[in-house]
Amino acid sequence: MLNAKKLREEIAAKLDAVQAVNNLCEKEKREPTADETSLVNAAIGEDGTGGDVKILKARLAQAEAFEAEVANVTNARKIPGGVHHEVAGVEDSTSLFARVKIPAKAASRNSITAFSGADKEKQAYAFGRFVLAVCGNRRSEDWCRDTLGAEFRAAMTEGTDSAGGVFVPEEFEANLIRLVDNYGIFRGQCRQVPMTRDTKTYPRRTGGLTAYFIGETSAPTESQITADSIKLVAKDLGALTYFSSDLDEDSAISIGNLIMQELALAFAYKEDQCGFIGDGTSTYGGISGLKTALASNGKVTAATGNTAFSTLDLADFNNMIAALPDYASQGTGPKWYIHKAGWAASMQRLQQAAGGNSQVEIVNGQPTQMFLGYPVVFSRVLNSTTDAQTSTNGLCYFGNLGLAADFGDRKGVTIAMSKEVAFTTRQTAVLGVERFDINIHDKGTSSGAGAVVMLATPGS
Repeated sequence: MLNAKKLREEIAAKLDAVQAVNNLCEKEKREPTADETSLVNAAIGEDGTGGDVKILKARLAQAEAFEAEVANVTNARKIPGGVHHEVAGVEDSTSLFARVKIPAKAASRNSITAFSGADKEKQAYAFGRFVLAVCGNRRSEDWCRDTLGAEFRAAMTEGTDSAGGVFVPEEFEANLIRLVDNYGIFRGQCRQVPMTRDTKTYPRRTGGLTAYFIGETSAPTESQITADSIKLVAKDLGALTYFSSDLDEDSAISIGNLIMQELALAFAYKEDQCGFIGDGTSTYGGISGLKTALASNGKVTAATGNTAFSTLDLADFNNMIAALPDYASQGTGPKWYIHKAGWAASMQRLQQAAGGNSQVEIVNGQPTQMFLGYPVVFSRVLNSTTDAQTSTNGLCYFGNLGLAADFGDRKGVTIAMSKEVAFTTRQTAVLGVERFDINIHDKGTSSGAGAVVMLATPGS
């Protein structure tokens, strides 16, 4: 994306290099060498008016115009109201296919939440202009071609010419991945494993060597390292929505922010569902999460009578800490994973009953809730009601997800748009597809828990 500040710095650097050559030649009273001449010509051309500097100045003019346009749009965002949208089925349904409606002439949102950094306004604006271009706005199409280098060529599916569309530039796809990381929990907590193919198999150590005392004339007892394999198979996760094509007068910033945010929320929510409560069914793409993996060996049962968050006591949580093996304290270290409602009814209640307020510490520059000396991570997919016997998952989890689970990322996220698939209703389709897999490989054994333990109620 064009950045006026960086372009000015690049122009200045090239001119400084030219000036440095001139100064050196004058000081040494000589003609420039062949390499020096080549450097000068590349920067400013043989006649002093061309070269890289000329190209950069043209891009700088575009960037300054871009920033001025963004500034004008940003000032307009002070209009009361904002874009009103409804999303159905993201949290409460197993389907990610939600429909978003944007009224024409809607004012911009009051804040940008789907983009980050000092240039988030420009990011949102650029993506919004791309959406408008896909919807058929010729001015936006020209702007995207000149500013982003985006070419709008139809990408047809095999056998279906009417399903053509354009693919979003990789820059915006990369931003979406960063946003999914921010909105979701599971992806960022476990080990990231890049997948170059649809299936990836790699070894895992299951047991190490054993040391034995040796007699003066005795041979050492042999032991062997044991291992098995971890397998990741990429699953396809899709989020589809439709937007009105009547967007010509809508705020580009608002549209860009909204689309990116909704896609990221849908992907992050489903990733967390698969990682924490996936049961191996098609609802979760065949992924078995912590709830399923720890149902037998990695479970700590609360004391008799402690059947809800409101009746848990410190001993229940201390038993989870005690059950965790020493090696799970390595790396990022163990953490609590719990729904905020469950935390309020149990951990916060216990801390306040002990005579103080809920403990918050600064971890990596961020305020972090702490409990019994370990960070607390909130997840909205975890149990928020009463007990594990009647819910789909355990009360909470404790441990090191970085050692217990692998997140296989096959291809990141791809985004495609098409105004042809729903042309009769004048809507533009936006499809995001993510390919990934999750493997909970450290489940513990009958003799001891693995790197993560689950708290269950008596009888569950």
